[in-house]
Amino acid sequence: GVGLPVTAGTIMGGLILLAAAFASIAWLVRHQETVLRRGPKLLAKIPRLTEERAYQSLADLLANLAAVSAWRRLTAVTLTSLLAWSCFWGFFYLTLLALGESFPPEQRLAISLGALALSPPSAMTLPGIFHASVVGPLTAVGFRPETLTAYAVLIHILEMFWVIGLGLWGLWQTGLSPGQFFARKEKLRAGDQESIP
Repeated sequence: GVGLPVTAGTIMGGLILLAAAFASIAWLVRHQETVLRRGPKLLAKIPRLTEERAYQSLADLLANLAAVSAWRRLTAVTLTSLLAWSCFWGFFYLTLLALGESFPPEQRLAISLGALALSPPSAMTLPGIFHASVVGPLTAVGFRPETLTAYAVLIHILEMFWVIGLGLWGLWQTGLSPGQFFARKEKLRAGDQESIP
């Protein structure tokens, strides 16, 4: 297939989406009373979501948005986020390069950006969903499924390695042994939080 080109139009579309997100945040913060009056009633139509829970969730969301709604704070948050996501995209791109000539140079930017956008971080522990979220949509726009599958598997293995490694390092930093950690987890599951020192 011809693949998905990264053009001035697609970049402009992303910038417009970002601007729309900023405008939405500003609107929500400036119209909090309206949102809190009408929002819970609309959200309560979702199964198993009560109006009270919807109100509390919206109130919490608006309080957090208000904290970053000032343009200076919002710009700082955006730039910090951009830096973090750029580093993550670098990981996706370098992983693609590790596959050598499987991907032509003119496709690498589109594939790495597409894989970054399509792979949900929460699906890391669900291999089938993780791989399908990368391979399916990118195959649909013309890239080769065989090489995309190899790419998705490699990304998944590397992500799992670093996430598990960082998780174990974080556990070691707390001073808990794995046995103590799982014992606390079982006590929390049983609802016996008072017995945890």
